[in-house]
Amino acid sequence: MSRRWSRRSVSVLALGGCFALGHGNARADEGRSRLDLDLVFDAPPECPSREEVEAQLRARVPERWLSGADTRRFAIRIERESDGGYSGQLDVRVFGREPSLREIRAPACRAVSTSLVVILAIALDPDAEVEPDHGRETVVDRPVPPPVSSSSDGRGATTLRSPPVPPPTASWTWSSGGRASHLRMPAPAWGGRVFAEVTRSAPHASLAPSARLSWGWSDFSLQPERAGEALFRLRTARVEGCARVTLTSSVVVSPCAALEIGTLAVTTPELPRAGQAKTRWTAGAAIVRAGWSLLPWLAIEVETGLLVPFERTRFGLVDPARFVYRAPNVLFEGGLGVSLSARIE
Repeated sequence: MSRRWSRRSVSVLALGGCFALGHGNARADEGRSRLDLDLVFDAPPECPSREEVEAQLRARVPERWLSGADTRRFAIRIERESDGGYSGQLDVRVFGREPSLREIRAPACRAVSTSLVVILAIALDPDAEVEPDHGRETVVDRPVPPPVSSSSDGRGATTLRSPPVPPPTASWTWSSGGRASHLRMPAPAWGGRVFAEVTRSAPHASLAPSARLSWGWSDFSLQPERAGEALFRLRTARVEGCARVTLTSSVVVSPCAALEIGTLAVTTPELPRAGQAKTRWTAGAAIVRAGWSLLPWLAIEVETGLLVPFERTRFGLVDPARFVYRAPNVLFEGGLGVSLSARIE
């Protein structure tokens, strides 16, 4: 009888000591600032807290890797299984790429959280200290779908079996924005253009086809002899087919072929009998556009191109007869603008 009570007393004391140590560590971590890291943490109350997880991460990863330079989004989620064990996931997301998912399953929640911290440390710093505090857990590195069956090797470790992983699918991106434009007519013409664009990106491909539809205008003026000022306005709708080439994670270059149609109008307000005329405008274009991403959804665009008019109408005055304007064979165009984009799942 005395031996039974002595064992119980030792167990109670040991449990109380572990609780006191854990409580003391949690209080110590509360005084430290959270990591400068985009990390979501969700776990049952009986699992280690976020502060404990961050403390384990600091112990394994140098502080320079936790300074906010990493733009990825991390999510740690732990759930209790129906059999009393625990399963956890580490979700790593990068804009424009397929998400990466790691899964852990073990009898103890602390084992799951520690293993997820180890995987996160390796993702942040490949040279991180990776030896876990608990050695009886199994890591499965695979994308969604979830596991369909499990088995035990007799030593407490759990092995997950997953169905064949389907190949990743292509993604779509919708972009829209505007830019200021300059056109040599050959007189300098200034205006603007608004656009909408859709892009289809294959997984792990650096080349993606895109289509852009835009509408814009350009204004310029001439001073024909004895006619005062002649004011011109070019309005066009343009459709472009492009090949987006990803050079780096933030720089994209797009060579494009375009077709535009619209009107070219002129007025002569300074003549005694002010007149106006309008003609149809059609042209083909070759354009090169470069985009620099400031944020995952915001980019600056620089554009240059050559336009070839299909119709070159001659404008002139009747009384007295004199020549006013005719479009050149080739026109130069340049522009600077911004683009807002969103991924379509």
